[in-house]
Amino acid sequence: MLAAKNVQKNYGKENPVIRGISMVIERGSTVGLWGESGCGKSTLARLLCCLEKCSAGVIEFEGRICNASDPSLYKNFPFKEFRKKVQIIFQDSQGALDPRLPLWQTVIEGYENFDSSFRRFTPRQKIRTAEELLEQVGIDPAKVRSFPHEISGGQRQRVVIARALALKPEYLICDEPVSSLDPESREGIVTLLLSLQREHNMGFLFISHDPVLSARMSRRIHVIEEGKIKNNA
Repeated sequence: MLAAKNVQKNYGKENPVIRGISMVIERGSTVGLWGESGCGKSTLARLLCCLEKCSAGVIEFEGRICNASDPSLYKNFPFKEFRKKVQIIFQDSQGALDPRLPLWQTVIEGYENFDSSFRRFTPRQKIRTAEELLEQVGIDPAKVRSFPHEISGGQRQRVVIARALALKPEYLICDEPVSSLDPESREGIVTLLLSLQREHNMGFLFISHDPVLSARMSRRIHVIEEGKIKNNA
């Protein structure tokens, strides 16, 4: 379980962005977070992934505090395991991918960072692993040596998903993952995410400013406005 408990985030004393939000994300379920641009959705996503520190309140993972204003509260938290189990997919796939790296190097980044035995693989073994990950998200493995600028926006988002899946996460924070895509690509990514969730029993936080898409992805939707949860749809 990934949970926010009365979380607040301030950028300066006079600029609270998140104001006392609480929510719970469980394995196999999707929590929707709907709101207009600038209401604090992406900030909450970064807090849940421990990419930013809470100003008040706590984030808990599997019953242990992993994010709080007081670092002593999560001093012994196993962040290496957390990074494997909680992954985030950002809206901007172009910005999320290093333009200098071929796709095969991008999708195995997690293995390179967290799996010491994988680092001893031969280049051919690493490329084969990347091919399998790309195939899992519907990309032709023959594109494994392509660069981000050589594929479409929808394909780039699939590469981002493949990179996240490499570590077999238990939770995916999906921060507007389809808002920049054309309708056909958007439908493909949504269908892929739903399929992956069923297959791997992942918990999702699905963030969107589209109420129709939010309703499709989740039966439980939190509506956020000016950094506060206003009501549940």
